[in-house]
Amino acid sequence: MMNPIVRIKNSRRKLVDEFNQRRGAFMVLAAICLVGAIGFVALSVDIGVLSLTKINLQKAVDAAALAAAQEIIAVIETAGEDGETVGGGTAAGDINSIAIDSAKLMAEKVAALNGVYVDPDVDVAFGRRVFNDDLQRFEVEWGDAPYSGSASYNVVQVTARRTNPDTTLPDGMVDLFFAPIGGNDKAAVAASAVAFVEARDIVSVLDYSGSMNYDSQLSSLSRFGRVALEGNIRDIYDTLQPLDIGCLEFTPEWLTVEGEDPDQAGEAKIYVKFRDDEIDVDSDQEIHEVYLIFEDGGYQFFDNQSGTNRTYAGSGSHDNESIHAAYIRAGTTAVTVAGQDAQGTRIPHIEVTFMENSIYVESTKDLSNVVLEFTDGVQQKFDNLTGHTGTFLGTGSNEGKAIVNAWIKSGRNFSGDGPGYGESFENPGSGGAEYQFFEDSNENVKEAFCLDNTSYPYDSGSWDSYINYVRTSAQVKDAGYRKKYGGLNFVDYLLSQQPRTTQTADLWKTPHYPFHAMKNGMSLFLGFLEDLDFGDHAGIATYDSTSRVEYQVKNENGVVLRDLGTEWITNDYESLDEIQRRKQAGHYNVYTGLGYGIEEAMNLLDTQARPGSRPTLLVMTDGNANRSPSGWSLPSDWNWNELTDFDDDGSADYTTSNRHKQYAFYQAKLAIDKGYTIHTLSVGAGADRNLMRAMAFAGKGEWINVPGGTTIAEVEEQMLEAFSRIAANVPPAKLLNGGE
Repeated sequence: MMNPIVRIKNSRRKLVDEFNQRRGAFMVLAAICLVGAIGFVALSVDIGVLSLTKINLQKAVDAAALAAAQEIIAVIETAGEDGETVGGGTAAGDINSIAIDSAKLMAEKVAALNGVYVDPDVDVAFGRRVFNDDLQRFEVEWGDAPYSGSASYNVVQVTARRTNPDTTLPDGMVDLFFAPIGGNDKAAVAASAVAFVEARDIVSVLDYSGSMNYDSQLSSLSRFGRVALEGNIRDIYDTLQPLDIGCLEFTPEWLTVEGEDPDQAGEAKIYVKFRDDEIDVDSDQEIHEVYLIFEDGGYQFFDNQSGTNRTYAGSGSHDNESIHAAYIRAGTTAVTVAGQDAQGTRIPHIEVTFMENSIYVESTKDLSNVVLEFTDGVQQKFDNLTGHTGTFLGTGSNEGKAIVNAWIKSGRNFSGDGPGYGESFENPGSGGAEYQFFEDSNENVKEAFCLDNTSYPYDSGSWDSYINYVRTSAQVKDAGYRKKYGGLNFVDYLLSQQPRTTQTADLWKTPHYPFHAMKNGMSLFLGFLEDLDFGDHAGIATYDSTSRVEYQVKNENGVVLRDLGTEWITNDYESLDEIQRRKQAGHYNVYTGLGYGIEEAMNLLDTQARPGSRPTLLVMTDGNANRSPSGWSLPSDWNWNELTDFDDDGSADYTTSNRHKQYAFYQAKLAIDKGYTIHTLSVGAGADRNLMRAMAFAGKGEWINVPGGTTIAEVEEQMLEAFSRIAANVPPAKLLNGGE
C-alpha cells in the first residue's frame, strides 16, 4: 500500500502540470469577457443618453402642444370679445388662419425655451376632435385641407425630431459615446404630443318670465328717455301690422265727447275733451254753468260762467282729481209763440221765438217797430224797421238782459198798450238751456275711437280691459298718457297685461327688450358655435313659473316648423335658432322659477351629454328668483363657506335666506357636483347680480354682468357681446393621452 504522503505529493505535481498546460486558454477567455463588458457599458451609457434626450423632447413637445392649443383658444376668445365671427373672413382677417399662425409660432417658441428645436411648418399639425356616434366616443381627424375655410381646429400635434444626419444642426441626430464599439456613432430620436380643446355640450337656461319685456314698457321711460323708448314701442307697433284698432292713431289722444245737435235756435252744440284732471268745454253758445263729477264720486259746481271755450279743473280739496263726467248748461231754451191769424191784407200773422236774451221775429208783412221788456221792467224800442224778419236783443245798458215781453208792430195790428205798440207776445218760459251730460265712459271711448264696431284683435283681452288699463295704470299715468288712447299705450297694454303667446301670439315677432336682445344674442351664440366648429352641441331650457326643454316650434296654424326629435342637445343650430326666435317674454307664464330652469337643464345634460364632452350650463336671468317647491329647504349639511368664498379667507362672501334663491343655488350645486361648468349672465337693472356671480364662482365658470345701458341700442350691444364671450369661452387645452 502506497504511503499517503507520497500520494499527496504526486497529486500536487499533477495539478501543477495541468495548470501550466491551460494558462493560455484563460487569457483568451478574459479578453473575450472584457470586450463584452465594455460593450454593455457603452450600451448602457448611450441608452441613458437617448432616454434622457427622449424625456427632454417629450417634456418640450407636451408644453409646446398645450401652449399651441391655448393660443388657438386665445385667438377665439379675442374674436368673441371683439364680437367678430369666426368663420371665413372678417374685418380682422381670417380667424382660423390667425389661430394657425399663432399656434405654430407659440409651439416653436415654447419648444425653444425648453432647448428643443421645432420646425413650425413641418412639426406642427392640426386636426379636429369629432364625436363618433356609432362608437359613442371622440376621435381625431387629421389634415387641414378639409378645414381651410373655417376655424375648426381644436387639436394640435407638436413633434420634435432629432433625425438629421448632420449632428451640428438643431435637429441633428444624437452622438453616441461608445458608438465605435457597436459600429454606430449617432442615433435618431423623436417625440410627439397632442393637445386638444374639449367639445362642449352647452344647455342655455333662458329667462322667459314676463319681466323680459320691461325695457319696452312705459315704466322704463325714465331710464331710456321718451325718444328712445317710444321709438322702440313704435317699432313693436309697426311689426304688429296689419292691426285693426279702429281709428286709434299711434300717438295717444284725449277722449272728446260730442253733445247732441240742437233742435232749435239758442240751443248749444257742445264738445267736451276729457284730459284726466281737466276738461275743455267748446260750445257755440254762451256757457252758463258747469258741474264736475270726479272719479272718487266728489263734485264741484261752477255758476255764472261766460264765454264759449273754457277749461275746468277741480280746485281746493278737488285739486288734481281725475274727472269722470260733467254737466254743462250753455245757450238757451227757445220757445216760439204764434200770434193771431192774418186778417185781410192789413193784419199779419206773426211768430216770435223767445230765447233767454233775444227774440227772433217772423211776420207775413213788413215790420215797423219792436218793443222789448226785460226782467227789470225796463223797455227798449226799435223803430224804422224793414223786412219780414229780424232778431232783437237788448243793447247798451240792456245788453244781456233776459226778455219777458215783446210788442211787434207790423201792418195795422195793435195791442192797446200804447202808441206804436203792436201785437203783444209774452215769454212763456224761455231762458237758460237744460244741462247736457258728458261722461268719460268705456262706451264713449269705444264710439269716439271707432272701437264699438271693431273686434278686439287677439285671443285674450278686450277693448274694455284696455280702456280700464289706460285709466288706472300708474306707469301710463307717469308717462303722461292716462286717459289718452292710441297705439302706443295699446302696445304697453299688450306687453304688461297680455304677454303670453296664448294671449297675444304675434308678440314673438316684435323687438321687445331685453327679450329681443337675448334672442339676437342666442342667434349670435349659435352662429359662433357653428363657425367655430369645435364639435360643440347646444340645447335650450327655459323657465318662468315652471320650466321645459325647447325642442319644437309650430307656426300660427299649428304646423310644425322645426322638431329636434329625441336629440335635444344637438349641432342643428339652425333649428335651435328658429325654435328660440319664435318666442316672446312671458311666453308661457310670467314668474321667475330660476331653480326649475337649472334643474331642467341639468337633467337634460344627465341624459344626453356625450361621453368625453364638457357639460356646460349658461344661466341667464333679468330678475330675482321667486318660485320654488312648496315646503322645500336646504339640506342640513349645506355649507356656504365651501361654495362662495371669493377671497379664500374661509368665510362665504355670498349667502341668502330667500328660499327661491336657495333652491336655484341648490340645483346649481347638484350640477357642480357632477363636474358641470356654469356660466351666468345677469341682465338689466333688476337682475340678481350677487346670486349670478356666486353661482358662476362655484361652477368654475364666467359671470358676465350686462347692466342694460341707457339706450335700447346699448342693451342690444351689451347682450351680443355677452353671448359672444360665452361662446368663445372654450375649456382649457388638455393633453391627449392614449389614442382617441
